[in-house]
Amino acid sequence: MAQNNRPPNWKEDGDEVLCKVWIQISEDSSVGHYQSTSEFWRRFGVMFVAKGFGISRVDTCLAARRKTIQHQCGA
Repeated sequence: MAQNNRPPNWKEDGDEVLCKVWIQISEDSSVGHYQSTSEFWRRFGVMFVAKGFGISRVDTCLAARRKTIQHQCGA
């Protein structure tokens, strides 16, 4: 039987951590707008796990979920 390598579905606590990390990295004045997209999402992934959520997700997964939340909020 093939092993499923997908992380579990998103839950509300994961969405909350994702939003908090987005704000924290976006407002980091020590880096500002001078970081590349890949560096932004690398930092995002590291901080997402460091915030105690405990699930490592690939950058594209984090970006897609953030876009879904943004769309649902009408932003």
